[in-house]
Amino acid sequence: MPTNPRSRLKKKMSSALHDLDLCVLHLVDLYEIFGEDHADYQEYLDVQITTLLQVKEWMLDFWARAWGSRPDDYEKWR
Repeated sequence: MPTNPRSRLKKKMSSALHDLDLCVLHLVDLYEIFGEDHADYQEYLDVQITTLLQVKEWMLDFWARAWGSRPDDYEKWR
């Protein structure tokens, strides 16, 4: 358990990034499943995945602004 406020905040951000990664992985699975018969769904999922990856970049930028630099491995904060 983190002992100081900064560590607790990094833990929260790390968990949010981890959850976002899982979300993207699930959407990629759906992309592959729907891709065979529903190209229109695949296109919609592609937009969602791309948007979430952009959000992840913004979150990592926030991390850098708040704590000085992007983490080498944000999973270590979980």
